[in-house]
Parts: sequence; C-alpha cells; structure tokens
Amino acid sequence: MITLLLYQKSTKLILKNVLFSIKVHILFFYFSFILSFFENTNNYMN
Repeated sequence: MITLLLYQKSTKLILKNVLFSIKVHILFFYFSFILSFFENTNNYMN
C-alpha cells in the first residue's frame, strides 16, 4: 500500500518534470525563432 502511494507520487512528479521541460523547450524554440526573425528584419531595414 505504501509503495503504491510512493509510486503514484513519483510518477506524478516525473510527469510534472516532463511537462515542464517540454514547456521550456517550446519557449526556448519560440524565443530563438523570434530573435532570428527580428535580426532578419533589422538587416532588411539597413
């Protein structure tokens, strides 16, 4: 019984960590994409 509870808690934690890392990767990807986009527009303006 106790091991089952611990197992459920650990899986929830792992799921949270996985979701968090996915969010971070998506945010990082968008951030780099936007940065490169702005750099390109600046180059065109010059």
